[in-house]
Amino acid sequence: MCECLAPVRRIHVRMPGTRTPDTCPNAWHPYAGHMSECLAPGRRKHVRLPGTRTPETCPRAWHPTLFLPTSAPTSTIILDLSDTSHRIIDRPRAERIFMTRPKSNAPPSPDASASRPASTIDLDILRGWSEARDPALASPHALSALATLRQLDPNQTAIASYPIFGPAILLGRFHSQHSPIDLLLDNLQDHQTYRLGSPHAHLELLPTGQWVIQALAPQSPTLLNGEPIDTLATARELRHGDRITLGVTTFVFEPHDTTLEDHQLELDRLLASSNAPALFLMRSGAPCGPYLTLDPQHPITLGRSYPPAGTLPNSQHWPARPEHFWDLSGLPDVERKFVAFHHARLFFKNQRWHIEPLSSRQRTYINRIPINAPTALEPGDEIGLSSALFHLQHPSARAIPRRNITPPRPVNWSEGRPPAEDPDR
Repeated sequence: MCECLAPVRRIHVRMPGTRTPDTCPNAWHPYAGHMSECLAPGRRKHVRLPGTRTPETCPRAWHPTLFLPTSAPTSTIILDLSDTSHRIIDRPRAERIFMTRPKSNAPPSPDASASRPASTIDLDILRGWSEARDPALASPHALSALATLRQLDPNQTAIASYPIFGPAILLGRFHSQHSPIDLLLDNLQDHQTYRLGSPHAHLELLPTGQWVIQALAPQSPTLLNGEPIDTLATARELRHGDRITLGVTTFVFEPHDTTLEDHQLELDRLLASSNAPALFLMRSGAPCGPYLTLDPQHPITLGRSYPPAGTLPNSQHWPARPEHFWDLSGLPDVERKFVAFHHARLFFKNQRWHIEPLSSRQRTYINRIPINAPTALEPGDEIGLSSALFHLQHPSARAIPRRNITPPRPVNWSEGRPPAEDPDR
């Protein structure tokens, strides 16, 4: 905060929670809680609060900003605080009041406000740099859906749909301490998300064509048509129109006419689209289309784009982007936000592909098992980069949808005794 918010060159900077005498003429006082009150560089005649607006005619107003370059170029995008439409305008440097990062050298179009919703926040402006997003990573699924979960609001109106593309999936919310989830329920409000398990339930399409559900979250309820499902009990059959309640959110289950045989044929055609070893992106339980061809001569790094060294303050020590890099910034935010900038590296050694985790904060998984060191891979293995899943396909191996899912057995600490003393474990 100190580097990006200081409006002038700093002689003395105090940290939040410390005090500096008012007689210090060169002190700049950052404060995270009340930015406008404590960041004014001089004696304040008028200070606006965050989220409010002050007319530009006010000669004593000081307008704090999230990113103020120390040396802005000639043409800089600014926000007019007195303009309720968030119109982007261009003014001489001396008249700039609220500056953000450089956008382009061309003057903004006169109808910029018409093409930019007033309620939309451009995160690229706030960050000071732009991610390179591949739209193919968020493209529609290449396979036909096997079923759909429709989320209901309190008025029993469908407000969101979650297609299911795999014959066996785990659904719920992702937690960094647990294994990845196939179907991430990302359209929920906070109080709904917090009542979901990680994972919450296991849905499976049996060879007979019957869908079943098994509850996995001991601390959060799972209901089928209003009746509770015991955790890890025998799977219950699902029929068209059944209502499934996960925590406090209700869904309607709708199976489709696609059979397992049709699903396998579509999957074979999709995975055969690469004549070389490839890493296919998975979503909702099955490979969804985008893939990366693997070259044994070139190790590949998986991660997200980040600005070059020196673009942001104190970033001179940042490493250069690897020559062979799969940029996953284009993933939907529910998958992308847990992927590290340098998450994992794939390399070929001793006639086998290996994966090496590179991030100390975000986990790497093989078939839902976290790894901490370089590990050999087999064709058909499932690789997890936090909440993003990938399928390793080799042209010499039969196209398999995934390794069999073994739902984890969660510990119910309400039983009153540790697992080591439980004779049934």
